[in-house]
Amino acid sequence: MWSWWNTQETISLLASIARWTGVVVAVVILVLGQRLSALQSAKQRWRTITPEQRSAFINATKTSPKGNVHIIFNSPEAEISEYAEKIWEMVDSAGFDTAKTLSQGIGGRPRTGIVLLIKDREHAPAHAEVIRSALQRIGIETQIDEKPDSHESTESLDLVVGNKKP
Repeated sequence: MWSWWNTQETISLLASIARWTGVVVAVVILVLGQRLSALQSAKQRWRTITPEQRSAFINATKTSPKGNVHIIFNSPEAEISEYAEKIWEMVDSAGFDTAKTLSQGIGGRPRTGIVLLIKDREHAPAHAEVIRSALQRIGIETQIDEKPDSHESTESLDLVVGNKKP
C-alpha cells in the first residue's frame, strides 16, 4: 500500500520540494529583512526643516499678527533639541517675538510632535492659530492645548517640540 513512498521518484520529488521551500523561505526572509531595515532607518531619521518649508512658513505668516512664542523641548535627546533649534530659527525669521527662549522644559508630561500651549482657548492669542495653520501647511502636524495654570500672559504661547511620532 505504501510502496510508492519508498520509490526513487518520490524521494527525489520530496527533496526538490524541500529545496524550493527553502529557497522561498530564504527570499521571504531577505525581503522582510530589507523592509524592516527601511522602516528602522526611516524611524531613526532626524526631523528637519527644509529650505522650502522654511520659506513657505515665512510667506504664510508674513502679514499675520505676531506675538510672543517660547520654544520649549522636554528632552535632552539631540534629535529633539536640534529640531527645536530649527523650529526656533524658522519662527524667529518669520518675525515672531521669540526672545531667544529656546529652552529645555522642566517637568510636565512628555509630548509627541508639536504642541502649542495657550493659557485659555477662549482668549487665545491671535498668532496661535496662524502658527498652527502655517505649520500644518508645511506638513508639520500641530495641535493646540491649554495650559491654564500658566503665569504667562494670554498673548503668549509655548511651542513644545516633543518626541518624534512612532
